[in-house]
Order: sequence, then structure tokens, then C-alpha cells
Amino acid sequence: MLSTNSLRALIRQQQSSRQINILKQSTTTQSLQPSTSSRTFTTTRQSRQVQTSPHHNPAPNPTARPDLLYRDPQRPLPTLASLSSNRRWWRTLPIFVAIITCSALAIFNYQKTNSPIITATLYSLRTNPTVREVLGDEVYFGSKWAWVWGSINLVQGRVDVQFAVKGTKASGMCRFKAKRLGGKSGLFKTTEWSLTTEDGREIQLLDPTRDPLAAV
Repeated sequence: MLSTNSLRALIRQQQSSRQINILKQSTTTQSLQPSTSSRTFTTTRQSRQVQTSPHHNPAPNPTARPDLLYRDPQRPLPTLASLSSNRRWWRTLPIFVAIITCSALAIFNYQKTNSPIITATLYSLRTNPTVREVLGDEVYFGSKWAWVWGSINLVQGRVDVQFAVKGTKASGMCRFKAKRLGGKSGLFKTTEWSLTTEDGREIQLLDPTRDPLAAV
């Protein structure tokens, strides 16, 4: 059997071996930490190199163009002299106004040529014996780009138009006027319907028993 002194010596040896193992583990952990930090530094350096590569747009320099980053809301307005010095828009303004005006006129004319008033008038011209005798068959607008002069106001019930027509024999100018009777729910009544030929002869086409707008 072991004595008390030998047991104490054995316990001390075990404690010292444990302390040595703990010191070895701490030393190994400390030796691994610099490698991790070096990897982090390398990764950060690579990311900085990617950001500063020519394929990436750098941030704007505040000293180069300060107006890109900040504009003073209390800055003064431009003077009339600076606006008048740049007269480029004076040259393009008439062109712009002309384009807008022509477009508006073309849209209004397209609405008038496709209105039921003009459609009914053309149909009455084709079926009128006097018109067919003067103009011939296939009576239609006088040109491919038809233009209707005058106004068609269906809200107020007033129609006053004239347009060129032609047939297989001759061409002329049709004049048509009508007004609506009995308010907004009433029917249109033709007050003038005539055809002026190329030689200046005016033919009255109005027939009280045959109104072109009887069905409109």
C-alpha cells in the first residue's frame, strides 16, 4: 500500500500535467489567431482592389462638380439677358407651333369627314338623279385628302359645311346647311343644299319631300 506522502506526490503530478496541457492549448489558439487576421486583411485588401478597378465607377469628387451633389434652393434666378442670349428656342418655336396647328386641324377635319352628317349627304348625292346627270356615277370627295370647310356643331344643332365632290363626268362644290328643331332630342332639318359646278352653275338640290338628314 502507498503511503500518504506518495499519494500526495501522485496528485501533484496529475495537477501539473493538467496545467501543462491547458498551457499548450492556449498557445495553439494564440498561434491560430494571427492567421485568421491575416486572412481578413487579405480579403479586405482584395475588396478594395475590386472597388478601385477601372470597371467600377468611383464616387464623384466634391471639388470637381459641387452642383452634382448639392444645389442651393435659395440660388438666384437666371437673368433675362442670359435667356435672350440663347435664341435657339426662338428658331424652333414657329416650327413647333406650325406642327401643333396642322395636327389639330387634321384631327378636326378627320372627325368632320367621318361624321354621320357628311356620310348622309354623300349618300344623298349619289342617289340624286340631278347630281348623277351632272357629275356621273361614283360620287365621292373631290380629292384623296378630303377637306370639309365649315363647322358641325351637334351640341347646338347647327351644320354649315361645304366640300368638293367629283364623279365620273365632272366635279363641283357641295354646300350644305341644317339646324336641329325641338331641342336636343329633335331632328335636323336641311335649310340649304346646293351643288356648284366647275363652270359656276349653281344647282339647288333641296327637296322638301326628300331631306338628306331625315334618318340622322
